[in-house]
Amino acid sequence: MDVKSWLESVTGLPVADTAFVNPPFLPYLVYVDEQNYQGADERLLLIEHDIDVYLFAEEIRTDLEKKLEQEFSTKGIVFQKSRNWICDEGFYQTFYTMTILEKMEE
Repeated sequence: MDVKSWLESVTGLPVADTAFVNPPFLPYLVYVDEQNYQGADERLLLIEHDIDVYLFAEEIRTDLEKKLEQEFSTKGIVFQKSRNWICDEGFYQTFYTMTILEKMEE
């Protein structure tokens, strides 16, 4: 599962796994993909992706939020959303968390 390409294609924004070394101009996305491999009978069959997506923007960007939420809804992905004001940095952080199961290729 290529989370970076997926989020880039949905939003058109710069996207980084975990963090940008030199963050681009706002807005941008950062994601964290924690993976849990599961299976049975000594075979790994599934990857559980616990994905956190962070949208950083100078103002609340409902247009970008709607793009992400529409994509999640279209794909049947259950998600949670919250928002914070990062006072020290002077921007908003909208945070999405979700779990996606991926069948491993045999």
